[in-house]
Amino acid sequence: MRRLDKEEGCLFLPNPQAPMNTERIARKLCQNLERLPYLPFVTDEELGERLDPEVIQAFRLLESLNRAQGICYRCGGKCCHEMGCELFSPELGGCPIADYRPLLCRFHYCEKFGPEHEGLVKGLRDLFVSAAAHGEAESRVVLGLELNMLLYRACRKPDDHCPHLVENMRQIAAAAHRGEMSWQEAKGKFREEVETYRSMKQQEANLALAGAD
Repeated sequence: MRRLDKEEGCLFLPNPQAPMNTERIARKLCQNLERLPYLPFVTDEELGERLDPEVIQAFRLLESLNRAQGICYRCGGKCCHEMGCELFSPELGGCPIADYRPLLCRFHYCEKFGPEHEGLVKGLRDLFVSAAAHGEAESRVVLGLELNMLLYRACRKPDDHCPHLVENMRQIAAAAHRGEMSWQEAKGKFREEVETYRSMKQQEANLALAGAD
Protein backbone atom coordinates (compact mmCIF):
# COMPACT_ATOMS: atom_id res chain seq x y z
CA MET A 1 0.00 0.00 0.00
CA ARG A 2 1.16 3.54 -0.72
CA ARG A 3 1.50 5.71 2.34
CA LEU A 4 1.78 9.46 2.24
CA ASP A 5 4.15 9.63 5.21
CA LYS A 6 6.77 7.10 4.08
CA GLU A 7 9.42 7.72 1.48
CA GLU A 8 9.65 5.25 -1.37
CA GLY A 9 12.24 6.32 -3.90
CA CYS A 10 10.39 4.86 -6.88
CA LEU A 11 7.52 7.29 -6.31
CA PHE A 12 9.68 10.43 -6.40
CA LEU A 13 10.00 12.43 -9.61
CA PRO A 14 13.28 14.10 -10.61
CA ASN A 15 11.93 17.63 -10.14
CA PRO A 16 9.64 18.09 -7.10
CA GLN A 17 8.66 21.59 -8.28
CA ALA A 18 7.64 20.49 -11.78
CA PRO A 19 4.07 21.64 -12.54
CA MET A 20 1.39 18.98 -12.33
CA ASN A 21 -1.01 18.26 -15.17
CA THR A 22 -3.93 19.35 -13.00
CA GLU A 23 -6.66 18.60 -15.51
CA ARG A 24 -5.54 15.01 -16.10
CA ILE A 25 -4.81 14.36 -12.42
CA ALA A 26 -8.14 15.86 -11.30
CA ARG A 27 -10.09 13.71 -13.75
CA LYS A 28 -8.28 10.55 -12.68
CA LEU A 29 -8.59 11.42 -8.99
CA CYS A 30 -12.34 11.92 -9.38
CA GLN A 31 -12.67 8.51 -11.04
CA ASN A 32 -10.60 6.81 -8.33
CA LEU A 33 -12.37 8.53 -5.43
CA GLU A 34 -15.73 7.50 -6.85
CA ARG A 35 -14.94 3.98 -5.60
CA LEU A 36 -14.71 5.13 -1.98
CA PRO A 37 -18.18 5.05 -0.35
CA TYR A 38 -17.19 6.81 2.89
CA LEU A 39 -15.89 10.13 1.60
CA PRO A 40 -14.70 12.58 2.79
CA PHE A 41 -12.98 10.53 5.53
CA VAL A 42 -10.00 8.56 4.19
CA THR A 43 -6.80 7.01 5.49
CA ASP A 44 -3.30 7.58 4.14
CA GLU A 45 -3.34 4.15 2.51
CA GLU A 46 -6.73 4.65 0.85
CA LEU A 47 -5.75 8.01 -0.57
CA GLY A 48 -2.22 6.96 -1.51
CA GLU A 49 -3.54 4.09 -3.63
CA ARG A 50 -5.57 6.58 -5.70
CA LEU A 51 -3.07 9.37 -6.28
CA ASP A 52 -0.67 9.93 -9.14
CA PRO A 53 3.04 9.67 -8.24
CA GLU A 54 3.60 13.42 -8.66
CA VAL A 55 0.82 14.18 -6.16
CA ILE A 56 2.23 11.66 -3.68
CA GLN A 57 5.60 13.32 -4.14
CA ALA A 58 4.13 16.74 -3.43
CA PHE A 59 2.50 15.47 -0.23
CA ARG A 60 5.72 13.86 0.94
CA LEU A 61 7.78 16.93 0.24
CA LEU A 62 5.47 19.13 2.31
CA GLU A 63 5.05 16.53 5.06
CA SER A 64 8.81 16.13 5.36
CA LEU A 65 9.05 19.90 5.90
CA ASN A 66 6.21 19.72 8.37
CA ARG A 67 7.92 17.00 10.42
CA ALA A 68 11.32 18.67 10.29
CA GLN A 69 10.10 22.15 11.24
CA GLY A 70 6.96 21.35 13.25
CA ILE A 71 4.97 23.81 11.13
CA CYS A 72 1.46 22.55 11.88
CA TYR A 73 2.29 21.57 15.47
CA ARG A 74 3.59 25.05 16.32
CA CYS A 75 0.70 26.69 14.47
CA GLY A 76 -1.84 25.62 17.10
CA GLY A 77 -4.62 24.88 14.62
CA LYS A 78 -4.81 28.33 12.97
CA CYS A 79 -6.14 26.91 9.69
CA CYS A 80 -8.67 24.70 11.51
CA HIS A 81 -9.83 27.67 13.59
CA GLU A 82 -10.17 30.01 10.59
CA MET A 83 -12.20 27.44 8.68
CA GLY A 84 -14.45 26.94 11.71
CA CYS A 85 -13.91 23.19 11.77
CA GLU A 86 -16.52 21.50 13.98
CA LEU A 87 -13.78 19.21 15.28
CA PHE A 88 -11.36 21.95 16.29
CA SER A 89 -10.78 22.79 19.91
CA PRO A 90 -7.49 23.92 21.49
CA GLU A 91 -8.16 21.57 24.41
CA LEU A 92 -7.74 18.56 22.11
CA GLY A 93 -4.13 19.46 21.31
CA GLY A 94 -4.57 18.44 17.68
CA CYS A 95 -6.98 16.90 15.22
CA PRO A 96 -8.92 14.06 16.93
CA ILE A 97 -9.35 12.21 13.64
CA ALA A 98 -5.96 12.93 12.04
CA ASP A 99 -5.71 9.48 10.45
CA TYR A 100 -9.21 9.84 8.96
CA ARG A 101 -9.08 13.58 8.34
CA PRO A 102 -11.25 14.83 5.48
CA LEU A 103 -9.94 15.33 1.98
CA LEU A 104 -9.82 19.11 2.00
CA CYS A 105 -7.77 19.00 5.20
CA ARG A 106 -5.31 16.63 3.55
CA PHE A 107 -4.96 18.86 0.51
CA HIS A 108 -4.59 22.07 2.52
CA TYR A 109 -1.21 23.60 3.34
CA CYS A 110 -0.73 27.25 4.26
CA GLU A 111 1.72 30.07 3.52
CA LYS A 112 3.91 28.99 6.45
CA PHE A 113 5.41 26.34 4.17
CA GLY A 114 7.30 29.17 2.48
CA PRO A 115 7.14 31.18 -0.73
CA GLU A 116 9.32 28.63 -2.52
CA HIS A 117 6.46 26.12 -2.18
CA GLU A 118 3.62 28.53 -2.92
CA GLY A 119 2.83 26.97 -6.31
CA LEU A 120 2.80 23.47 -4.85
CA VAL A 121 0.57 24.52 -1.95
CA LYS A 122 -1.92 26.19 -4.29
CA GLY A 123 -1.94 23.22 -6.66
CA LEU A 124 -2.77 20.74 -3.90
CA ARG A 125 -5.34 23.01 -2.30
CA ASP A 126 -7.26 23.33 -5.56
CA LEU A 127 -6.87 19.78 -6.79
CA PHE A 128 -9.78 18.09 -5.01
CA VAL A 129 -12.14 20.94 -5.85
CA SER A 130 -11.11 20.54 -9.48
CA ALA A 131 -11.68 16.80 -9.21
CA ALA A 132 -15.18 17.37 -7.84
CA ALA A 133 -15.92 19.56 -10.86
CA HIS A 134 -15.47 16.45 -12.98
CA GLY A 135 -18.00 14.52 -10.90
CA GLU A 136 -21.64 14.18 -11.80
CA ALA A 137 -24.36 15.60 -9.57
CA GLU A 138 -25.18 13.27 -6.68
CA SER A 139 -21.99 11.30 -7.30
CA ARG A 140 -20.00 10.07 -4.30
CA VAL A 141 -17.25 12.59 -4.95
CA VAL A 142 -19.62 15.56 -5.11
CA LEU A 143 -21.62 14.41 -2.07
CA GLY A 144 -18.38 13.76 -0.20
CA LEU A 145 -17.17 17.27 -0.99
CA GLU A 146 -20.47 18.74 0.16
CA LEU A 147 -20.24 16.91 3.50
CA ASN A 148 -16.62 17.98 3.77
CA MET A 149 -17.68 21.63 3.43
CA LEU A 150 -20.50 21.22 5.96
CA LEU A 151 -17.90 20.28 8.55
CA TYR A 152 -16.71 23.91 8.41
CA ARG A 153 -18.87 26.68 9.80
CA ALA A 154 -17.05 29.20 7.57
CA CYS A 155 -18.28 27.34 4.47
CA ARG A 156 -21.93 26.95 5.46
CA LYS A 157 -24.86 29.20 4.81
CA PRO A 158 -27.02 30.03 7.84
CA ASP A 159 -29.88 27.94 6.48
CA ASP A 160 -27.80 24.89 5.54
CA HIS A 161 -29.07 21.73 7.18
CA CYS A 162 -26.22 19.94 8.94
CA PRO A 163 -26.07 16.17 8.57
CA HIS A 164 -26.57 13.92 11.58
CA LEU A 165 -22.81 13.36 11.80
CA VAL A 166 -22.07 17.07 12.28
CA GLU A 167 -24.86 17.48 14.83
CA ASN A 168 -23.46 14.58 16.86
CA MET A 169 -19.99 16.13 16.80
CA ARG A 170 -21.43 19.43 18.00
CA GLN A 171 -23.09 17.69 20.95
CA ILE A 172 -19.87 15.89 21.88
CA ALA A 173 -17.91 19.17 21.84
CA ALA A 174 -20.63 20.93 23.84
CA ALA A 175 -20.58 18.19 26.49
CA ALA A 176 -16.80 18.50 26.81
CA HIS A 177 -17.04 22.28 27.13
CA ARG A 178 -19.62 21.85 29.91
CA GLY A 179 -17.30 19.46 31.71
CA GLU A 180 -19.65 16.48 31.31
CA MET A 181 -16.82 14.47 29.78
CA SER A 182 -13.07 14.89 29.47
CA TRP A 183 -11.53 16.07 26.22
CA GLN A 184 -9.80 12.70 25.95
CA GLU A 185 -13.22 11.05 26.07
CA ALA A 186 -14.49 13.53 23.50
CA LYS A 187 -11.59 12.67 21.21
CA GLY A 188 -12.54 9.00 21.36
CA LYS A 189 -16.18 9.79 20.64
CA PHE A 190 -15.24 11.92 17.63
CA ARG A 191 -13.34 8.94 16.24
CA GLU A 192 -16.28 6.63 16.96
CA GLU A 193 -18.60 8.94 15.01
CA VAL A 194 -16.33 8.90 11.96
CA GLU A 195 -15.73 5.15 12.17
CA THR A 196 -19.48 4.54 12.45
CA TYR A 197 -20.08 6.77 9.44
CA ARG A 198 -17.46 4.93 7.39
CA SER A 199 -18.87 1.55 8.38
CA MET A 200 -22.43 2.61 7.55
CA LYS A 201 -21.43 3.93 4.12
CA GLN A 202 -19.46 0.76 3.37
CA GLN A 203 -22.46 -1.38 4.29
CA GLU A 204 -24.72 0.72 2.06
CA ALA A 205 -22.27 0.30 -0.83
CA ASN A 206 -22.10 -3.47 -0.27
CA LEU A 207 -25.89 -3.76 -0.25
CA ALA A 208 -26.15 -1.70 -3.43
CA LEU A 209 -23.55 -3.89 -5.09
CA ALA A 210 -25.31 -7.07 -4.00
CA GLY A 211 -28.64 -5.72 -5.31
CA ALA A 212 -27.08 -4.95 -8.66
CA ASP A 213 -25.87 -8.56 -9.11
